[in-house]
Amino acid sequence: MNSANRNSSSGEKSAILRALHRLTAWLYAWILSSAIGRYFTDYKRTGTRLSGGWLKGMLRSKRKRSDRVTFRIRQKISATIENSWFCRLITAMQRALLRCSLNSYGIFLLFFGCYSIVTYYVTAGFMPEQSDFGYVITGGFLILGSLPLFASGRSLAYSLRTSRIFHGLLIHVFGIGEERFRSYEDKGREHYLEALFAAVVLGTLTFRYPPYLLLAVAAGVILFLMIMRTPEVGLLISVGICPLLGLGNHPTVVLLLFTAVTLFSFVVKLLCGKRVLRVSWPDAAILLLMLTYLFGGIVTRGGRASLHSALTYTLLMTVYFMVSNLVRTQEAIQRMVDVLIASCVLVALGGVGQYLFGNLDVAYLDTSLFSDLGGRVYATWENPNMLAEHLVLILPLILGRLVNTKRLLRGFGYTICFGLVAACLIFTWSRGAWLGAIVSMAVFFLCLSHRSLSWGLLAAIPAATLIPFIPERIIRRFVSIGSLSDSSVLYRLNLWRGVKNMLSDHWMSGIGVGESAFCTVYSRYALPGIESAMHSHSLYLQLVCCFGLIGGIIFITALLLWLRRALEYYRYGEWREPRLMVLCGIAGALALLVMGLFDDVFYNYRIFFLFWMLLGIVTAQLRIGEDRSERAYNPVGDEKTQGEVTFRFH
Repeated sequence: MNSANRNSSSGEKSAILRALHRLTAWLYAWILSSAIGRYFTDYKRTGTRLSGGWLKGMLRSKRKRSDRVTFRIRQKISATIENSWFCRLITAMQRALLRCSLNSYGIFLLFFGCYSIVTYYVTAGFMPEQSDFGYVITGGFLILGSLPLFASGRSLAYSLRTSRIFHGLLIHVFGIGEERFRSYEDKGREHYLEALFAAVVLGTLTFRYPPYLLLAVAAGVILFLMIMRTPEVGLLISVGICPLLGLGNHPTVVLLLFTAVTLFSFVVKLLCGKRVLRVSWPDAAILLLMLTYLFGGIVTRGGRASLHSALTYTLLMTVYFMVSNLVRTQEAIQRMVDVLIASCVLVALGGVGQYLFGNLDVAYLDTSLFSDLGGRVYATWENPNMLAEHLVLILPLILGRLVNTKRLLRGFGYTICFGLVAACLIFTWSRGAWLGAIVSMAVFFLCLSHRSLSWGLLAAIPAATLIPFIPERIIRRFVSIGSLSDSSVLYRLNLWRGVKNMLSDHWMSGIGVGESAFCTVYSRYALPGIESAMHSHSLYLQLVCCFGLIGGIIFITALLLWLRRALEYYRYGEWREPRLMVLCGIAGALALLVMGLFDDVFYNYRIFFLFWMLLGIVTAQLRIGEDRSERAYNPVGDEKTQGEVTFRFH
């Protein structure tokens, strides 16, 4: 009897579930066939129509390539660059470092370490107030590190290729072709006198500069050589260190430096025909937005500071074009996403540790209403809201990896990462971020399959019974969105009233880019007590403030074109993994844009950089999925000059 009842109950449940699946499948089909569904998944027709006519005729000449004047000019430019003293010097330095034997490096480290220790004791004897014990520590490490090198006469290239650690770092993480190291002989060239001379020169400089600073400069030179050889390395390093730069001084300057060097390397490779520049209509709209930022720094009320901000935004925005053109294989996509996830998990780990053991920030919390929260975490970012913006941007990528993995152990690892980032997001107590994360997760699962809606409807009532088990302070914090009793909500509303007054006079032309321009003009329209605002606390209001209504339209147009192309590929793409990556990128960007309703998420340069980097990853994934054979054009490893800039519009 009991068995029959159970079978009957199971049959009823399965019948209900099948009915829900049929209902949601019909609903999805109706949405996709509607005018809105066709609009967002029919980019190709619009792109083909726009690419026709005069533009197609201008870019596609019927003459042979060798007969074109532009081809001969590009060939001349390519030869000039490759034969310049700068490129020859870089190539010579790379070859010399890779061919040099390990024992030569050992001599350099040994003598430089000894010089550092001697410098410390000399300084301590004559100028004890200027002595730095870091000289001794650095020298000791250098001497210890030199000892194993004396046992090998192999070249540095051979040692890097055969070392498990460096082989994994250079080949599997940075994606540098192994054939580059195979071209050098196994036995290194001995340069004892040169190593000793370099140690003497740098050792003498330790009387003026600390040895660790000189080593940092040497490491910077090596990184510069690596990026000039392979600009993809610069992208990976920039993406990996961007969230962690808050631990040091001048994070924006460091990020700008890496971005500028990577862009310079990319342009040089492009001019030499060793990289491909592909441009689509979303890219053209984003380029127009870059020019709008630049124009907003020239025609501005903020003076020189506004121009500085505009140049910073413009340079950081180039990461979109670099990622979309330099990331050319599925493996490169995976590497970049892994680096993003790893750096985000490290930041989240620091945030959770700060909540458990560190000092919490109460400056961004209304303690009269939420005194029981203790404070908000900010980890490596300037404030809790910026940390939350970083987390919601990357969280869908972790979810995508978790959904796509088929290995139990790896799935367990991604589950831990997802839980850690979600916990850190909670501890930021950012209600806008919570709302953005909820919207992005809903979009992710609803787009993943119509069955997600079926299961969601079926589990709605059981899930509602779990609400009493959610901590009361989380519910109270979330439902306070829009409450005028919260000082931060009231502050935003009054700020927006002042911004509205300002836009009544500047809605067409805007006031220019940057904090300086906003502070200069807004103070005339601000409500009493809110004159010192740095920005409008809304991304969309801030864009209209900077560029006027036209600038806001350009931004929305660029995002719509990008979104239409991404959604079209997600609907019609053939491979599951690229489609899932595109969906994760859409969800991450949407989460940040939802936060943009309540805050100027582009106020922080590093968040701005990560946002456009994520859009660039999605664009790169679209191109890889659309035409894998063309994405392999011009190998990264054994490069040969093509003699022209390769430009393609599609």
